[in-house]
Amino acid sequence: VVYEMLTNKFRGYRFRELRVLALGDFVSGIIHQELLETNEFPIVEQAIKIGAVMAQVLVNLHVRLGIPIRFEGVVGNHGRVKKEYYFKNTYVNWDYVCYQQMQMMCSEYRGITFNIPKSFFHLTEIEGKHVLFFHGNNIKSWQSIPWYGINRTAANFQAVLAGFGKSYDYMMLAHFHQNGMVDAVRGEYI
Repeated sequence: VVYEMLTNKFRGYRFRELRVLALGDFVSGIIHQELLETNEFPIVEQAIKIGAVMAQVLVNLHVRLGIPIRFEGVVGNHGRVKKEYYFKNTYVNWDYVCYQQMQMMCSEYRGITFNIPKSFFHLTEIEGKHVLFFHGNNIKSWQSIPWYGINRTAANFQAVLAGFGKSYDYMMLAHFHQNGMVDAVRGEYI
């Protein structure tokens, strides 16, 4: 299904590489009481099964498209190992385990590479553009609207990265479960 969707949507384009930027929440998690009661599978099983399915997707795409695939993933909030927020060692998360499972299952395919940082955010380069991506659960909303929090977070990231001589053109996040693209001075917030 993913292969057909990609080939139909991008018919006529030629790609050198497929980049998969994973923004977390691959697992349903254990951070809310109702999830403990309604999850179809326990969290350990979720991480293993989702990792296996996603590895199959990557292998299928790699074989059918005939191009290298680079997977880069940050963790979300649902994979946390405890209910309370924590900011140190955020990679101690079931999403991270899921990604490691994927990497292990794809290890025999030289054309599939992984970058799974232990940081809650990651800066990568795609076609000469710098893309900052993170889950976004650290962004505060005002009256259920994350706009001001997104702008504040974007400015904070630019300031921190500038201290290291870096910046970004695009910022991607996923926590709010809504599609959206907002023009920025440089690039977009996606």
